[in-house]
Amino acid sequence: FEHVMGEEESSRLKLFVSGSFDPITNYHIRIIELVKHYFTVKGCREPTVVLSLTPKTSNTNSQCTDTADRLKMCHLATSNDPTIIIDDWECKQRCYTVLPRVLEHLTSTYCNDGDTVGVLVSEEQFTQFTHWHQDQVDDLMRDKNVISVSSHPHKLLKVAQYCPKFSTYEENMHVVIDHGETCKPNVRQAAACNQTIEGLVCPSVQKYILEHHIYWEEEADTESTSNLGLQVSPVAKNRIRLPDINSRVADVLQRPRKTPRRALK
Repeated sequence: FEHVMGEEESSRLKLFVSGSFDPITNYHIRIIELVKHYFTVKGCREPTVVLSLTPKTSNTNSQCTDTADRLKMCHLATSNDPTIIIDDWECKQRCYTVLPRVLEHLTSTYCNDGDTVGVLVSEEQFTQFTHWHQDQVDDLMRDKNVISVSSHPHKLLKVAQYCPKFSTYEENMHVVIDHGETCKPNVRQAAACNQTIEGLVCPSVQKYILEHHIYWEEEADTESTSNLGLQVSPVAKNRIRLPDINSRVADVLQRPRKTPRRALK
């Protein structure tokens, strides 16, 4: 659904992203940059990106890293980009907060009259919208743009085109093609298995993870690792080592970004 913004839509974009960011990776930054570029080409001014962290108490995030560490890593990764804001309201809630309620808070806090509102969601979240009640879909998409990034967008396009719940919101749904064709690196598992995380996260986040032993087992012996300089736990030593996929992902993430040949909406 190719759609070019008119004069009335040439406004400042507020892009909201809710997630655990455990940790925030170069993959996250790449996806955000792709979406910023996508909307800039369409006529929006440089967008403001607001990252909202889900709480540790969430049913799906019970094993995630402490909120303070995740917030610190987000601040480190985005410190050189004044267009990215870290919001801590969601992660301070006692329990999981549904996405529409989170967006209500973010919109009231950061949006002004005339702003274009975008919500960046994962491919999994995008397809889950088909299970929402129609009133929930209406609340989300009535006045917001929903964006997902994919290297294989055909499934998402079918969801957007053929799901009856979305029939009136086609112009609010955006699928941005990532020609890098990369998968999300598993930094936590790589660190626990004594694999290098260089290139998967920015240097300041890598340093923080190493210095604070994030993602490492609490019980460790005195053997230090060759890649990370950390203490290796008995559990970690007995794990099957991951294939070297993360190094290939890091190589792709560091390549110069190609200008998207086309963007579907």
